[in-house]
Amino acid sequence: MTKVTMQLLRAVLASTIGASFQFGFSTGFVNNTETFIRHYFIATGAETTGDDRHFNVMWSLAVSGFAIGGFLGTLAFPALASMVGRKWAILSTTGFCYASCYMIAFPAGWWALILGRVLVGIGAGGACATVPMYVSEIAPLETRGTLGTVHQLMITIGIVTAQALSTSKLHLLGDDRLWNRILLVPCACTTILLLLLPGCEDSPVYLLQTKGAARAAKALWWFRGKSTAEDKIWAEIFAMRLELSHCGSETAGFREIARDRRLWGPVLVGVGVNLSMQLSGIDAMLYYSTRVLEDAGVPLEWAQVYTVLISSMNVLVTIPAMLLMDRAGRKVLQICGLGGMCLAYTVMTLSLLRGHHLVAVGAMFVLVVCYAFGPGCIAWFIV
Repeated sequence: MTKVTMQLLRAVLASTIGASFQFGFSTGFVNNTETFIRHYFIATGAETTGDDRHFNVMWSLAVSGFAIGGFLGTLAFPALASMVGRKWAILSTTGFCYASCYMIAFPAGWWALILGRVLVGIGAGGACATVPMYVSEIAPLETRGTLGTVHQLMITIGIVTAQALSTSKLHLLGDDRLWNRILLVPCACTTILLLLLPGCEDSPVYLLQTKGAARAAKALWWFRGKSTAEDKIWAEIFAMRLELSHCGSETAGFREIARDRRLWGPVLVGVGVNLSMQLSGIDAMLYYSTRVLEDAGVPLEWAQVYTVLISSMNVLVTIPAMLLMDRAGRKVLQICGLGGMCLAYTVMTLSLLRGHHLVAVGAMFVLVVCYAFGPGCIAWFIV
């Protein structure tokens, strides 16, 4: 079995801490900071007291701006990764992070907050398009599933970090005076990316396509260690060539895919697995769980605490999911995860309707556990 070297860990952690973490942080940031940002806009004159309808509309635009930016990022960054390499495509997300952090921390008005959310969405979308690709191409085959799940782990850590820092009852940065200092965390993680990733090698697959086998072999030796036998390195290069030859030299468009029945199965599986994640309803949990609990009668401070606990469970469950990924199999985890989510949604809905708040919170915990074991960790690299 190929060992995981310090160089490989450096590349995986630098890319996921600096890019994947931003996605999770930006997702969790809006859940508990809604009240603080509303008070900020009232103090600066951008919002008036008691105008709930206007605030709800503008806040919804700010929250959804992240998804709009994510859509743009996932469209643009795969092509960028093919042109300049996976490593430099990941590094290019840093500019969006720095700019968005400033605009969100010190918004001149609603337009600045919404634009900041769009910009951070572009960076997060780019990270989701390039980081799993980079990690899967530099990881040994036997640990590809485990290392690939680090992307999802860093997303969950980003979510719980943002929510914990903005929770009033924890007395960290969750108040009207300190909330914008929370944005220093993603800035620090982006700086880590800028310091560590440039010294790492790029994807051997990309180098094989653009600079030849000798350059790809040099990158593989860097990731696998100088003591790795030459025949193992060239065996990996041969496997890459074989896979690339099956893919062909040209990118298949929609018409080519529609005409080639051999591609229908893999495309349907890839689309289905990713839709199971995107349409699972987990975003409503991550964005609005505090408000849902508050509307159900839970005091605001405790609603924030429950939100942090739910997100913490997401982190804790993702760790064993990483270890099970290469043992239990993707299909088993996906089926069990989605089945458990359906049951949890049913219990949560009935509990909220009947006023059983603690039961609803318990169902939310079960929901997050099932998501983390199933669609949350599989969809990122199944394609």
